[in-house]
Amino acid sequence: MYRISWKSKITGYTGNGNYMFTLEGVTEYIKMLNKEYPELDHWMEPEPPTPLKLSGHVCSYGDLTFVPHNSTESSPS
Repeated sequence: MYRISWKSKITGYTGNGNYMFTLEGVTEYIKMLNKEYPELDHWMEPEPPTPLKLSGHVCSYGDLTFVPHNSTESSPS
């Protein structure tokens, strides 16, 4: 999904709507908004990806004492 964001060319204020548009729908709507409201710049923003559910996993990044080894257990789901 995509949302429309905007910025005023006069004041510099910004804003955005909700993630509710498809790629095809948002493209046409932005063209219409930029024509109807020339004092605003409009653009689309994609919805961020859903966060990974990594509960139960231990991250070794930055741990200089970490020693990799083969595990007999599978990762939790």
